[in-house]
Amino acid sequence: MESQLKSQISEAFSINDYPGDDSIVVSWTAPSLQDPHCILVDHETLTLYNQFRGKNWHSLSADVLLESVKELGTFTSLGFRYYIPAFLLYALDDQCPIAFKILLESALLKRVHLQWFIDRVSMLTPAQQRVVADTMVYLFDTNRDNGLFEPPAEGLQLWKNLFDKAAG
Repeated sequence: MESQLKSQISEAFSINDYPGDDSIVVSWTAPSLQDPHCILVDHETLTLYNQFRGKNWHSLSADVLLESVKELGTFTSLGFRYYIPAFLLYALDDQCPIAFKILLESALLKRVHLQWFIDRVSMLTPAQQRVVADTMVYLFDTNRDNGLFEPPAEGLQLWKNLFDKAAG
């Protein structure tokens, strides 16, 4: 099942083009500063930008993915759509249940407004939404008894609800 999911992820996301260096992470303008066109980013966003700029999602190292999974909320819609398959493949690695825990419960579910996430999910094609949902269910089923989740199904149910909203 795991190798089938990996193949489906690669196939479903192979149609996505690199979003461009300026479309990876969210930045914002600060009109109150002397320069009204000044772009502000925090240290974590700048680090994420530097780690992902110009990189194909296939070529990201495990260290970069583990370090940055908690910053998924910093990606733009295009950046999220382009890089989410790398995080899914990494979470499928049986040596990294922590990446799955973070995908379920951290950046996307607690730190980011739900509408933000719904907007990103709605940019995925139906095939991409389906393979993400299938991957999350598989990861939940294979990790359910390892003590990572309290309560166990909360994060998974939220993902399912968000995919339902995006599809509806």
